[in-house]
Amino acid sequence: MNADMPIYAEHNSSIGQRRANNLSAFIYILVFLVSIAPYAQYAAWIIPLFFLFKEKDSELVKYSAAQCLILYFIMNVIHIVLSFIPTVFSVPSSCIVTAFINLPKAPVWSILYILVFLITAVITFICVRYAVAFSAYRVKFINTFADRLAD
Repeated sequence: MNADMPIYAEHNSSIGQRRANNLSAFIYILVFLVSIAPYAQYAAWIIPLFFLFKEKDSELVKYSAAQCLILYFIMNVIHIVLSFIPTVFSVPSSCIVTAFINLPKAPVWSILYILVFLITAVITFICVRYAVAFSAYRVKFINTFADRLAD
């Protein structure tokens, strides 16, 4: 593990005195699960925003919430663009489920939609794996913004 992925000492969060590693992993998993639901995915990034402002003690929880917020906000912006562009040509997707349903009608847009979702899911579960080990996986290109947001 390099210096870009800090390791934190075992500690509790200020939110309900939960273990910080479990709470960090919970944030990622909860947002992922909400992002599967139709139309709820567009508000999923609000969940880590709550944890970001509520957490007072744990740098791990704050960084995880900030990174999760940015990751899912970016995913939603891309999904909104991919939902509106094909409306001119075919059927739009409103969530990952409708992307699979619309695959025969709009294969290019549905595949792009699914790929963005899968990439985000893989990054999410990598972050969960590190969070459980009291570490923070720092996603390139968004870690600078997450650092600023978590401060």
